[in-house]
Amino acid sequence: ADQNNLSGDLPAGLAGLTGLTELKVFNNDLGGTLPTTLGAMTGLRTLDLEGNAFTGDIFTDAVLSLSNLESIRASGNGFAGTIPDEIGEMGGLRELWLAETGVSGTIPDSIGNLPDLESVLLYRSGITGTIPPGLFGPDLTWVDLSETSVSGPLPDALYGATSLEKLILNGTDVGGELTEDICNLSSLEQLWIRKSNLGGSIPANIGCLTGLENLLLDENALTGPLPPTLGGLTSLSFLDVANNTLTGSIPPSLFDLPAIEIVYMGNNTPTGTIPPPYPSP
Repeated sequence: ADQNNLSGDLPAGLAGLTGLTELKVFNNDLGGTLPTTLGAMTGLRTLDLEGNAFTGDIFTDAVLSLSNLESIRASGNGFAGTIPDEIGEMGGLRELWLAETGVSGTIPDSIGNLPDLESVLLYRSGITGTIPPGLFGPDLTWVDLSETSVSGPLPDALYGATSLEKLILNGTDVGGELTEDICNLSSLEQLWIRKSNLGGSIPANIGCLTGLENLLLDENALTGPLPPTLGGLTSLSFLDVANNTLTGSIPPSLFDLPAIEIVYMGNNTPTGTIPPPYPSP
């Protein structure tokens, strides 16, 4: 029932569909609050409500009672409330998508009780507080907390998320430093921590991330040199480290990378030459 211009509320009569495994009504004009009878849909594994006008609490007692639920996709709605501690009891949850909603408060530590969690998208929501270490489980592939008020240092547990492919924290108050344990993230393809409070230097061994496609660390407080190992990022197409306080020589091998297309280093003080057709920093 997705993208069919449906309007009105979700009917309470859906409760009779106890064998239904997927409820997908994304990109419609549905609204109102979620019916209390939703909890009777005991076979439900996917709840996809994205891109509608639902309001109220997404984590009603009915939703929290859906013990087989694997996917909550509710981005782009008017949902409010917080992520409750009880989310840690939804043991099969793989996807938690609450971006562009009014959901606020902190990410509870109990999220670490979800061993199968693969993606957490909370960007442009009201989420605050620090990132709980338990978020970074071994199956996690995608985290986007951009344009929220999350803060504090990157937890060391980040480097245990060995399946992580996308880490996006743009426009947050997240700080701390990237460490050389970053090589544990061998599946990483997208690392976006722009306009945040990241400090320290770019890890000297960052060239180990041979699958990294985009490295966007502009408008932070990074210091130190551009590591020569940047020349080992054989999949890199976009590098942005502008508006930091980086120094040292520009690794010539950076411009020999087979996939490189865009390099931004403005408002730093690197030295060395940049071959044409690249503009000088």
